[in-house]
Amino acid sequence: MNYLLYPFSLLYGFGVSVRNKLFDWNVLKSVAFDIPIIVIGNIRVGGTGKTPHTEWILNKLGAEYKLGVLSRGYGRNSKGFRWVQTNSEVTEVGDEPLQIKNKFPDVPVAVCEDRVVAIPEMLASFELDAIILDDAFQHRYIKPSFAIVLSDSNHPVFKDHLLPAGRLRESAKGINRSQALIFSKSNHLTSEQKNEFIRIIRDQFNTQLPVYFSTYQYGSPIGVQHTLPFIEQTSVITVTGIAEPATFNDYVNNRFRVMRSFRYSDHYPFNEKDIQEWEVAIRAHPGAVILTTEKDAMRINRFSLNESLPVYYLPIRVTLDPEDTLVNAIKDCIQYH
Repeated sequence: MNYLLYPFSLLYGFGVSVRNKLFDWNVLKSVAFDIPIIVIGNIRVGGTGKTPHTEWILNKLGAEYKLGVLSRGYGRNSKGFRWVQTNSEVTEVGDEPLQIKNKFPDVPVAVCEDRVVAIPEMLASFELDAIILDDAFQHRYIKPSFAIVLSDSNHPVFKDHLLPAGRLRESAKGINRSQALIFSKSNHLTSEQKNEFIRIIRDQFNTQLPVYFSTYQYGSPIGVQHTLPFIEQTSVITVTGIAEPATFNDYVNNRFRVMRSFRYSDHYPFNEKDIQEWEVAIRAHPGAVILTTEKDAMRINRFSLNESLPVYYLPIRVTLDPEDTLVNAIKDCIQYH
């Protein structure tokens, strides 16, 4: 924590607390919908894996229920309500909604900064059993039916502090508004460490909130604009434009020979100059290929890549422990809403 910024964190925390109280007291209104609204969000600023967890719900429940996905579409240049198509421009809809749509083409996916307006728009076009809101835990103008909070296990919520001294969007006690807490990226945690996380949550926040742990699973590299098979012993040059690339980097460093790394800010809009720099790096390391994340591939794919620039991405999915308990809890919410 940056102690010099702590006084500003107190002011920030006071403002957020007042806002939450206004919603609790119904001074600021939360809109409830007849359809179940499943919210996925976080307390801490930065990447906790909201999109892969949204995809997890779609994988587990998409065959049984008609689900829709609504996102703000962070990083897009457009405004207002838009449907996301598999051939949408990433600049119009954002990288994460486009990633979801490409993996689940039959799922209605929309973006809109005003989600209270967007939900009726979606329901006017599709008969849905539930709508998943990606990154909307602090968007309290909508009353969630089931809220899931994610906390990066590398930066657990109980060890952090409010902005700007720390990285918390609101007090960690905000987890008590949710129906489930997931510690994501928990590949490195032992059973004893997981039990300790649960104990701290129980003691520090005086809650019986269900706690889950999710891990990242990476698939075989896939070509962004080509179908050439990836050779496992190939040297790689990594390109990341995500908030928390540590898990990706750890995986790649343990399996491939990393010749060079390009790191950019989250949702970074790649440009032609970046592509040229990668081409220079490839020429300096003959036989190497570019390896990037699935989300970054959405923003890279809008460029016409030369055959001399082989770009691959690592598809990602999450697994949960315990899995059936959360699946059944979400099912109950949808069936008995």
